[in-house]
Amino acid sequence: MLKNPQLRLRRGPLWGAVCSNDLGMTRLGLIVAKKVLRRAVDRNRAKRVIRESFRRQSLPALDVVVRLTESRQVSPAHADRLFAALGDVLARRRTDGSREKVETARA
Repeated sequence: MLKNPQLRLRRGPLWGAVCSNDLGMTRLGLIVAKKVLRRAVDRNRAKRVIRESFRRQSLPALDVVVRLTESRQVSPAHADRLFAALGDVLARRRTDGSREKVETARA
């Protein structure tokens, strides 16, 4: 999934990869390495913030993997921007009918 995603997004310290699935529900995978955030409490907080933002979104049946790439705290705004951008790109794809691999620029 990470090698050949259908869509890649980057917003702030978060990187996302997306593939469609046939399960009828959206799934979330999180990667927060010890190399990026040393303390377990910081890693758990980052995952909690990302999960909460993910729950508030209504996305189609997708597999979404989010990776923290920079050693700084993740705010709810970072996660909200990532999932909002994902929703925007998916909405544009539905209206355009395009199936190409899309990579968005860093914001």
